[in-house]
Amino acid sequence: MESEASIVFEVSQFVDYFNQTMEYAYTRIRIRGEVANVKQRNSVVYFDLKDDYAKVEFWGYLNSLPYPIEPGMLAEVVATPRLHPKFGFKLNFYSIKLIGEGSIKKSSDLLKEKLSKEGLFDQSRKRIIPYPPSRIGLITSTDSAAYADFIKILSNRFGGIEILVRDVLVQGEKSNGQIIEAIKKFNSEKDLVDVLVITRGGGSPEDLQYFNSETLVRAIVASRIPTLVAIGHETDESLAELAADSRASTPSNAAESLSPSRQESLVLIKSQMDNIKSLVNYRLDSEIQNLENQKYDISKMIDQIVTNETNQILLLEEICRAYNPKLPLARGYALIKKNGKYLNKKTVLNVNDKISIETISYNLESEIKFLERKNDQK
Repeated sequence: MESEASIVFEVSQFVDYFNQTMEYAYTRIRIRGEVANVKQRNSVVYFDLKDDYAKVEFWGYLNSLPYPIEPGMLAEVVATPRLHPKFGFKLNFYSIKLIGEGSIKKSSDLLKEKLSKEGLFDQSRKRIIPYPPSRIGLITSTDSAAYADFIKILSNRFGGIEILVRDVLVQGEKSNGQIIEAIKKFNSEKDLVDVLVITRGGGSPEDLQYFNSETLVRAIVASRIPTLVAIGHETDESLAELAADSRASTPSNAAESLSPSRQESLVLIKSQMDNIKSLVNYRLDSEIQNLENQKYDISKMIDQIVTNETNQILLLEEICRAYNPKLPLARGYALIKKNGKYLNKKTVLNVNDKISIETISYNLESEIKFLERKNDQK
């Protein structure tokens, strides 16, 4: 006998009714299991989660998959149950978290290999971080010890650096999207900061796996602002750090790498001042010695000039004495003038010309009575 409570559905009506019921009862559910049967068609990815007794099928868009998955990995998936009109019961996944260090490392290695081939980790594309920067864009959780350590150490060092902070989750499914959004916000501002710092403290591999996200790596690479990433402890290494322009082993080390120590700066300044003082003293001593050398050279040059000029004067005096027309008078010779001028080869003399005669003892006036031209005179 048919129950009065029985309801007859058309197939499509049942699918809609079932999905409405499931959406009401299970808006989103979290399922953990081993990944199996991974397939990709265009922009859609399909996979199963299984345990020893059952399996469940999942589907979703490729951009919802933050890192590669392979059969055998353990994962925790957030999804919504759906009954597809043609393909049956599947769960539409929204996020996935890998479970266990082995699964996380395997996924990270796969993504690292893929992105390395694209050159995203190449040293040649990395930019120099300004040192020290004037303005820092800090992306982290303001409730974290990493934030407190970074601010404290940076403040205790040289100081004077402006820090702009964007508070984000650094753990869990939502952390990835918030960090990427913060990177985009900083890059969209008109007045860009000098460096972006993305940091968080240490944690388990499950906690840190979101920094191995492909979307986060590509956002860091695409940043117009140079990036510094410091995630976890010294032994931790994320793909986000490999993609950044610079990395630091810890949040504290990140602060130390961006700003000089006040004490070290004072020591350096004193050392530079001592070096400058020594250099100035050396230059002064060199210039003084140079001036002394020049003074000595000038003195020697002046002495040489005086000596040369004295010798020249003495030589001229000898020449003057040798050419002194009156010098022969002492030897008995006489000087003869006509019309006040000494006789020379061009002087014309005639009988009856008046001439003046000068001897060593007398000045005589005479008249030519006889004149004979010598044959050797022309």
